[in-house]
This record gives sequence, C-alpha cells and structure tokens, in this order.
Amino acid sequence: MKKYIFFLLLIVGCIYFIESNRTPPFNWRSQTYNTTDTNPFGTYLLNQEIDSLVKSDSIIRFTENIYEWLNNKMYDTTGNVNLLSIRGSYYFDYSSSSELTRFLKKGNTAIIIQQYFYFALLDTLGIQQGYLYDSDDSNQTVELTNPKLSAQNFSLKGYNNNYFIIPDSMRNSIEVLSFKKTEDEEKLPILIKIPLGKGHLYLGTEPVAFTNYNLLHSNNHLYAEGILSYLPNQKTYFPVDVLDGQSVESQSILRFVLQNKALRWAWYMFIITLLTFTLFTAKRKQRVIPIITPLKNTTVDFTKTVSNLYIQNKNYKDIAQKSIIYTLEKIRRLYGIETSTMDKHFIDKVHLKTGQPIQDIEDFIAYTQKIRNSNHIVTESDLIALNKLIEKITP
Repeated sequence: MKKYIFFLLLIVGCIYFIESNRTPPFNWRSQTYNTTDTNPFGTYLLNQEIDSLVKSDSIIRFTENIYEWLNNKMYDTTGNVNLLSIRGSYYFDYSSSSELTRFLKKGNTAIIIQQYFYFALLDTLGIQQGYLYDSDDSNQTVELTNPKLSAQNFSLKGYNNNYFIIPDSMRNSIEVLSFKKTEDEEKLPILIKIPLGKGHLYLGTEPVAFTNYNLLHSNNHLYAEGILSYLPNQKTYFPVDVLDGQSVESQSILRFVLQNKALRWAWYMFIITLLTFTLFTAKRKQRVIPIITPLKNTTVDFTKTVSNLYIQNKNYKDIAQKSIIYTLEKIRRLYGIETSTMDKHFIDKVHLKTGQPIQDIEDFIAYTQKIRNSNHIVTESDLIALNKLIEKITP
C-alpha cells in the first residue's frame, strides 16, 4: 500500500509540474473584448496603449455601467467630454438610449463600437442593423472613407458580418466614415457619424479592429488610429473591466483548481462520480416499503344488511316514511328549499331547481300525504311506487 501511495503522489507531482510550467494556448474562439484578456480577441493591448493612441487631455477609465455613469453624471460637467466604448455587445435599453442622447445634445462626443446593437438604441436613432448572410470569410476587408486618414485597405481577422442600414431620409444627415465591400463590390457602412444637438455620435460594428491580434497584425493599427482621431481633444472616458490596482483574482477556495483546466475537469469528474455512487448506494440500501392494504368499503354490505332487516319485518310503512324523510332532507341540502310546507310555492321551487315535470312533483306530494295518513296501510306495491316517484324528482 505504501508503494501505491508513493507512485500515486509521484504521478500527481509530475502532472502538476508539467501543467504549471506549460504555457497556456491562445484562445482564438472567444471574442471577449475584455481589457484584462491577453488572448487574440481581448483588448488588453488597447487598454495599455490608448493613452498614446488618443489625442486627448487625459484618458479616464471607469468600471461603472454606462447607464449609471450617464444618469449619475460621473463625468466632468464643466466642459465637453468624450465617451469611448468598445464592446462585443452592450444592452442599450430605452432609458440608456435617452440618457446617451441627452449627453450628446449638450455638445459631448461618443464613439460606441460593438458587434451587436439592440433594437432600443437603433430605434431611438432611426437606423437599422443588417447582417450579411452569404459571407463565411473570417477575414474582413475594410476601408476608411477619409483618404487624409488612410487610403489603405485593412484586413481584420474575426468573423463579423454586421453593418448599418441607413434610411433614404437620413442619408444627408448621417456620414459614412468606414465601409466593407461584399463579393459584388457593394459598400456596406460599418462606421457612421450621427449629429445629435451640439454633439456627435459615432457608431461602429467592428470592435475586432481594436483587439490584441489586429492591433499588432500588419497595418491594422492605422485603422484603429483613424477611428480614434475623430475624438476631439478633450477628456475621454473609457469603460474598462478592472481598474489598475484592482484584484481580479477569484475569492473562491477552489480558485486554484478551477483556474487550471486539468484540475478543473478532475474536480468535475470527482463530483460526478461521488453523486453517481451516492445515488446507486442509496437505491441499494433503501429499506423495504411495506404494502398497506387499503380499508375495504363495507357501505354497500351494511346497506344490504339493514334493508334485509326491514324487508324481513315487512314494516313497509316505516320504510316509506323514512324514504320520504330522507328525500325531503336531500331536497333541503341540495337545493336549499324549505320542505315544512309542500304547497304550490314548494312545487314551483322544486320544478325550477330540478327541472323535473310539475306532474311528477305533485304525484310525489300526493303519495306522501297518502302514506302519512295514519289510517292507510302501506303495501309492498305502495313502497315500490313511492320509490319510482322519488327517483323521478331526485335523479
């Protein structure tokens, strides 16, 4: 047993040494646009170099939600400022869109570049976003419309087929600053300028241009610099995921296990195995559940016994009187009709609530009065006739 434990510890130690010294591979699938992500489609490099890329008084980073930032006026209100937001997608609802519109109409400037724009913001601006379905090329060729910034073509790596659809009624007020070409040489707007009051809003659909890989690849940094050059020389606010000096380390006691892919899957397998073992063990050790025989319904047998007693005594008058009493009690209970006086009013009420013919009700009352007569001798045929009348008026 000591040898087995020794070799087990040795194997675990070797795996840990190899995994801890191995350089993790780049993740090409996830486009996080996270300012702390060093993978190809993170924006770590942009966060580090934005101070030199933007001609501004200062770059002020913040981590608050954009709606909260706008609503609480968490910016310098003594002068005009810039807002630069580069995301994969950010949900602008109608409240956020209204706050952004008020912010721009005061003379401020905003550049918002993200892959997907939700309906609320586009509806507020009166434009739409289209999608190029027939393109499956992961490399997008884009151009800037201003040759003074750059007359080159830029090849951006990262699948994104979104573009803007500008209504004819707004073509004179909206300026297209960048576009990409389709296979049919059609120019699709991907960066537009919209005047709002005293300010301007720049909307773009290619945040991939600001990711780590594209900023370092070929001449793509010129495309990003060209877009950022539209920012006026004033304070620029830039939303980030974490401010410098803040810790991003998880506080979970399993953070080391969960950060390592091999250990994370080993932990998941352990949990799954433990749950499976518990499930099957619980089934095997479950005590036998005794079969409890339900109580037998003897109501019918009791009724038969009592009825036989009455039949043997041949006291038909007593049976008839009890049948009348039970029938009247049933009428009171089910229909709420007073039965102390069986007159014309009683007959009408029974007829309305039971729907039975008035003649049958009158025959029942007459037969009841006949049986209740002390001088009348009730025979078996009388009892049968009474029962038939009862069945007619109380089905």
